[in-house]
Amino acid sequence: MSLVGQYVTVVGKNLPRKTRSDIEAEIHSLIDDMLDDRSKQEGRAPDEDMEVEVLKELGSPEKMAASYQGEKYLIGPRFYPTFILVLKIVATILVVIDAIRFGIGVAQPGLTTNGFFTLFTTSLSELVNSLLVALGNIVLIFVVIQWAVPDMKVKSKEWDPRSLKSIPLPDALKPVGIIWDIAVTIFVILVFNFHTEWVGMGYLQNGIWYWVPILSQAFFSYIPWLNLIWAGTVVLNIILLRQMRWQPLTRWIRIGLRFFNIVILYRMLVGPSIINLSTETLTQFRQAMSQAPGLTNLQPLLDGSAHLLVALVLVLEGVELGKSLYQMLFKKGEPAITQSGS
Repeated sequence: MSLVGQYVTVVGKNLPRKTRSDIEAEIHSLIDDMLDDRSKQEGRAPDEDMEVEVLKELGSPEKMAASYQGEKYLIGPRFYPTFILVLKIVATILVVIDAIRFGIGVAQPGLTTNGFFTLFTTSLSELVNSLLVALGNIVLIFVVIQWAVPDMKVKSKEWDPRSLKSIPLPDALKPVGIIWDIAVTIFVILVFNFHTEWVGMGYLQNGIWYWVPILSQAFFSYIPWLNLIWAGTVVLNIILLRQMRWQPLTRWIRIGLRFFNIVILYRMLVGPSIINLSTETLTQFRQAMSQAPGLTNLQPLLDGSAHLLVALVLVLEGVELGKSLYQMLFKKGEPAITQSGS
């Protein structure tokens, strides 16, 4: 693809899909006219050097896209495509979870017609509520990012059109991985701040399916700190999405987030249990599981499983932190950090 074609494509990626094709055609026509005029003035056929000169006059793709979008927006053209993609991913996850819960309810024996419609309306209402909460929080996150990093774009006097060409870099990142990390992190924020009832266990008793939250008050005491880590991860990934490569500052930020995460995980491991079940729930579960004696001692089993999971994540985070520090300090020029969720 020519530089002009690459330029128009990058501009289009920063525009809403509804107007993208028309604006791309308009920009392409504008560039062709400018090349024709310059070709007549200089008496030579258009070449790559001439394309570079024309594109420099127009400015970076981000600047060109902003000129078509105006400046009055909550989420500007720089972040709009990412916002839409994150919204689609999170919405898909919420729909799948709600569909699974609805399917489990429908599968229960003795479900009447009235019970089915009640289950359906309740499930639909919860899904709509979850989607609205997700939309509000994702918009809020991107508005904060838009406000916090308004100048994160290349200055037009320093922008080189030849940079549009794909050049393999040792620290280069793939946007798909970054966007997926953003979506997963936002989903985690939504679950542990607004839908903690999803983290629980289910059991069948007398033909009725019960779902019980299992997180203790001790776990919720860590939420403010976890929110800082998750928010930091989202902001870091937005920065990486703009730069599309690791740089020393972003590497150290990621190392700091990993270290902070390790501290929280260690406190969870040695502190009070993050799992708690009421006496009534334990009694009901024992009755439901009377034919499986090995599962009646539930609280210690859940505590042990939670400690094992936290310990496993703690070890993995420690290994990643060690690798990151080693590569940062002793292998400069190589990718210091691999992309992963928190």
